[in-house]
Amino acid sequence: FGAYRDVQRMVRTRDRKLVVYPEARRVQLFDLRADPWETRDLSGDPARAHERRTLWRRLEALQRAHGDPLTLPDPDTWKE
Repeated sequence: FGAYRDVQRMVRTRDRKLVVYPEARRVQLFDLRADPWETRDLSGDPARAHERRTLWRRLEALQRAHGDPLTLPDPDTWKE
């Protein structure tokens, strides 16, 4: 879990990384094994929707666990 002011939130596993920019209503998803330099954003790939949702829920759980007061907007309302 990572946070930078109210500008960015991030969660990662061994293989995946989700970065959220709430103000910009932007999200990025990376496959860290295939793309360790994070050059290919996979967030718009419909085949990755489940991964994106799973990491999003994990991010929200970590925010609660760490007392992060920032509320993330519902990603389903964002325009890609």
